[in-house]
Order: sequence, then C-alpha cells, then structure tokens
Amino acid sequence: MKRAYLHSFEESEHQSDLLETSLAKIGAILNSQLNLSDTLNTIADMVADMLRANQSIVTIYDTKENQLSIAATYGINVPPIAFPINISLSQRAIHEYKTIYINDTRNCPDLFTPKLLFSKVRSIIAAPIIHTGNIIGTIEVYSRSINGFNENAADFLSVLAHHAGAAINAAKLYEDTKQKLLNEKYLSAITYSTSFTFDTNTIVDECTHHVLNALNADIGIGCLSTDVEYTFTPISNINITNKLTEIDLNPFPSLKLLINKLQPFNSLNEVLPPIHSFLHLPLKINYLMILPLAVNKRLLGIILVGWYNFKSNKHKEEYSFIKMMANQVAIGLEKAHFYNQIKSMALSDGLTKLANRRNFDMFLKTELRRAESLNKPLSLIMLDLDKFKQYNDTFGHINGDQLLQQVGAILKHNVRSIDLPARYGGEEFSIILPEGNISEAISTAEHLRKEIESYKFTNQSGIFTKHITASFGIATYDPNITMNAPSSDTIIAIADKALYQAKQEGRNRVISSNIFQ
Repeated sequence: MKRAYLHSFEESEHQSDLLETSLAKIGAILNSQLNLSDTLNTIADMVADMLRANQSIVTIYDTKENQLSIAATYGINVPPIAFPINISLSQRAIHEYKTIYINDTRNCPDLFTPKLLFSKVRSIIAAPIIHTGNIIGTIEVYSRSINGFNENAADFLSVLAHHAGAAINAAKLYEDTKQKLLNEKYLSAITYSTSFTFDTNTIVDECTHHVLNALNADIGIGCLSTDVEYTFTPISNINITNKLTEIDLNPFPSLKLLINKLQPFNSLNEVLPPIHSFLHLPLKINYLMILPLAVNKRLLGIILVGWYNFKSNKHKEEYSFIKMMANQVAIGLEKAHFYNQIKSMALSDGLTKLANRRNFDMFLKTELRRAESLNKPLSLIMLDLDKFKQYNDTFGHINGDQLLQQVGAILKHNVRSIDLPARYGGEEFSIILPEGNISEAISTAEHLRKEIESYKFTNQSGIFTKHITASFGIATYDPNITMNAPSSDTIIAIADKALYQAKQEGRNRVISSNIFQ
C-alpha cells in the first residue's frame, strides 16, 4: 500500500514537473519566437517529446471552409498532402471543444492515422488549439503503443494547446504585420512606376516585376491590349525563354469568359491548357493567376503570373491587395494613354506651347480620379496676370503675346515633370499638381510669383518693356480632410474664388484653400 502511494506521488510529481517545463517552453516561444513556421514546428516537436509519443501533426483551422490544413509535423517521413477532417479525431475535438484520446485504433478502423514505414499507430490524442475562445487549429499526437495516453496526458495537452494558441496568434500577428508592410512596399513601388512616366511599355514592364515579386511567383508576363479584342502584345517576359510576339485568346472561350469579368482570378485546370499552348513552357505550371488591367470596363492589358510548385492558399486572403495592385497599374496606364492621346492630338496652346483648355480638362478629370483611388492629395493653381490690359494698351497686342509666351516658359521651367501647366484662357493660366498637398502648392505658387515679378519682360526686339505681377488662387483636395474627390468644376471654382480674393486684397499674392465637403 505504501509502495503504491509512493508510486502515485512520484507520478504526480513527474506530471507537475512536466507541466511546469512545458509552460516554461511555451513562455519562451511567446517571448522570443515570432516566426510562424518556427513556432508551429516547435509546438509539433514539443508535444511529441513531452508526451513520449512517436509522431504529431499541428493543423490550422479554416472556419469558413471547415478545413484543416497541415502546418507542421514531427516524426512523419511523408506527411499527408491534405488532412481529412471528416474522418479525423480532430473533428471530434473541435466539435466537442475538448481533448479526446483513443487508446486502440483497431476499434476505429476508419479513423485517419498517418502512414508509417515500419509500424502502425495504435493510440491517438487530439486537442483543439484555442485562443480567446476561438478554435484556430488542432494538435494530434500518435503513439505506436496501445493505451499510449490517459487523462493526465489529456489534461496536459489541453493546457499546452491553450498556450500554443497564444504563441501561434502572436506569431500570426507578427507575420500579418510583416506582410502588410511588404504589401505597402510593393504598392508604393507600383505607384512610383505609374506616376513618373507616361510610357506604357515601361509601366507594364516595371509593374509586372513588382507583381511577380509581391506574389513570389516563378514566371510573369505583362501585356498591353491591341486594337483587336482579346489580343495582347507581350511587353514583359520574366523567366520565359520563349519569345512571345502576340497572345491571341480568341480560340479559348473559357479564358475569355474569365478575363471578361475584369477581376483578378486564379485557376488550376480550365485555363492551363491554352496557356501552355502558346507559352511552350519547359515545366508545367500548377497554379496560374491573371490580373486584368481595366478602367471603366475598358481592358487596357493583363498581367499573368504562374507557379511551378504552388502550395500556399494565402492568395484567397490577399485578394483585396491583388485587386489593388491591378487597379493601380490600370489607372497608371489610363493616365499614360490620356497623356499620349493628348500628345498625338496636339492639344497644346499654339502661342505659349503649354497645354490648352481641352488638355487641362482631360488631365484634371483623370488626376482627380487617380487621387481618390490612391488616397493622395491633388492641388490646382490658377493665376492671372495683373493689369495685363494696361500692358496690351501700352505696348500693343503683339508684345502682349510675347509676354504671354515668356510667362509660359517661366511656368514650364519651374514646375515638376509630373505637373501640368496650361493656358486656361486669355491671360489666365493653371497648374495641376498631382500628389501635391497644400503646402507644396503654396511653395510652388510663391516661387512662380517671385519669378514673374522679377522677370524683365521684353518686346519682340529684345528691349525691356516693364515688370508685371500675377495673382494666384489655390484649391487642394486632401483625402485626410475630404472623403470624396471634388468634381473638376468644383475644384476650379474654389481656385478661382481664391484667385479673385487675391485680386481684391491688392494683387501680386497667393491665396489658398482646402476643399471641405
């Protein structure tokens, strides 16, 4: 009797030490390990070691799909590709919200067990991984011995799974934060590539590289739409040796149907045969994603990325990020198309060589839409030459035209390459500042005001005539202040009002206004 009591006491002491050790290890994970993969592998190793078991599997639970995906294993040479939740002990553990064990698998022949090379699983114990009341995964532990687990093991695994939930959640938060920062990095890169060039080929090439890197893909193809529907010109071929000159999707109705939805999509089966037919890839892609680049239901191009050995399903969670990348590239292409259209239509003022009113109106509408989409500011400067009529009356209209040309040159040489200076009408000019906040607009206007004030205007013979000044009005759309971007008419009216105020207050000054709606 005494010997039995001592054995029971020693077993209790052993369990107590075991629990204390496990909690210390879990604490160490929480404090020092934020890599999700390392955390999951450590948990799989730990439970097998501490329960004196042979194998273990840690899964992550997808509540929407009611699926368990294998996240880490221990002691299993060939882990199963999928975890069959419907025939697993984990399903019972999730359903009953507690740890469950079976000590002779021969009594449950249909129950899932991992295949071992030289032995069979005889005992299984499974626990739900819980964090703040929600099941985020499971732990299954396997033993080759009958009666490999008992109530003490169940209690121990329950506590360990609870702390594992905290460790996994901390690691997932860290991974999510890191991923968000990476996503912002790639979105910024795409914004940069689409903001500082009007060359559509450059935009497609650079942005295809950004998308491929952001999604960790193996191949990438960036294309521009041609005049023939569903026919594309490849601009960027990344990791593809076959030289592509044209991609015609008209023979592939299933692929056309998917692209016609103008939303990013992925596929494993229906679109892969046609893709292989024109890419002639040396290895088969097992996963493909296509990003249609569309604005206002107009398809401007596509970006195609593929993976040779794709395993992760995280792109379902990142769909909004993928869609945002496609939208930013499409808006950049639309802006470039508008710019190139403007160039080809020679929409410039014949006298000053600045953009004319039609050019100004098209550019302003495009940039307002882009500013709202990217959550970026936009400023409009309106300026009017002070007492220009007197100058005309004194020096004549020919010299007045000469002065307007010189003012146009001042504007062109003192703004950024992405800004659009325009002749609005008569002696009134305008400057659109994409991504320009109110302080940048004021700085630009003040600089121009001083340049005009100090400039020695000359007549056609090169003889100095007189100094002239200008009044400036500024209107700024700031997404931090105004939720929706204003219409073109609204921002012009606000800038004009500020210009009128500058005139009323004595001319040769800058008045600015944020837009409040």
